[in-house]
Amino acid sequence: DGADWQIPTSTSCNRCHSKAAGSFLGLQQDQLEKTIEGDDYAPGHAQLSAFREVGLMTTVQPRERQLISREAELTHDNREAAIRDYLHVNCATCHRPGGLGRGGLDLRRSVFLSDTGLCDVSELTPGVMVVDTDTPGNSDLLRRLNSVDPDIVMPPVGRYRVDARWVEEVENWLEDKPCQ
Repeated sequence: DGADWQIPTSTSCNRCHSKAAGSFLGLQQDQLEKTIEGDDYAPGHAQLSAFREVGLMTTVQPRERQLISREAELTHDNREAAIRDYLHVNCATCHRPGGLGRGGLDLRRSVFLSDTGLCDVSELTPGVMVVDTDTPGNSDLLRRLNSVDPDIVMPPVGRYRVDARWVEEVENWLEDKPCQ
């Protein structure tokens, strides 16, 4: 598709594959537990349950709730959960206690919004709110998601394009004034 690929160095690998993140990074259970569609493999079954049935996995841990699908249509009712899921999957590997992320954020979805640091002044961009609900366009979070500049972009490794759909969803979420 004409995508540019960059092979990370061992130093850049260590930026994400940290002890705090569990060293090994892979898909999380919630990212895989979705209903299989089509007729290739166990249609209509939950993917991990189907894996267990054919012997690819021995156990499936219970979960609090399934991640909201990347393709789901977001509404006011499910938008915050979807944004928190997006931040959990794409950012919380580094932005967590003991992680390599700067800025004092903890973006794991299990953390209360008020404790994530999202509603605070950015430690990386003094005087700017991470999430600015009064002037959403001034939010440091949005600025980083909407950039490919290596000094600004988040995540700093492995992303070379702006995900316009999720930038728009974050903009919509900011209009919902999540920090008020």
